[in-house]
Amino acid sequence: MIQHIREIQYNVLHFRILRFFRASIIPYTASLTLELDAKGVGVLDAIDWKIAEVLEGDGRRSFADLSDDVGLSKSPCWARVKEMERSGLLIGYGAQFDRARLGLGVLSQISVTIRFDAYTAFEEAVLNHPAIVECHTTAGSSDYLLRVYARSVDHLDELLRHEISKLPGVTSSSTTICLKTIKTKGSLTRWAGQNQ
Repeated sequence: MIQHIREIQYNVLHFRILRFFRASIIPYTASLTLELDAKGVGVLDAIDWKIAEVLEGDGRRSFADLSDDVGLSKSPCWARVKEMERSGLLIGYGAQFDRARLGLGVLSQISVTIRFDAYTAFEEAVLNHPAIVECHTTAGSSDYLLRVYARSVDHLDELLRHEISKLPGVTSSSTTICLKTIKTKGSLTRWAGQNQ
């Protein structure tokens, strides 16, 4: 008899939770779709901008804290974050490391020019090279801009002579060594939000 009463109590509780979930979360998530403008840019409202800015500053923020920061309850806040992820606006969460403490104290920007027929092979080689942490195509006198970290100037010289210069199709390169970092991570969301 006691077991039967516990099962009934459990079923009632389960039903109430399910009813709450259906009433509060499912309609909201079903109706929430991040709109895109003609250029494929996400159209965010003021709350979405707040969520994006808070998450950009601290991607590990709990939904409870995030919802307090932006003035929403947890469920709608969670739904908005999930929609940002689904739409491709929010592309990931990651840790940041101090490059000097990792032994990579020299930062350089390398402008590279390559042969016209080597773009595919060059890009594939860049994707597989661990010292190249960023690669951008450019307009101007060079074809690509690489960001490379090295242990020392001698290590950078080795990379340039024996690895970067031998990537497929490289015809010339020009290297700039950064002496002091002034700013490493500006807020994309703050800047994009000001230009809306």
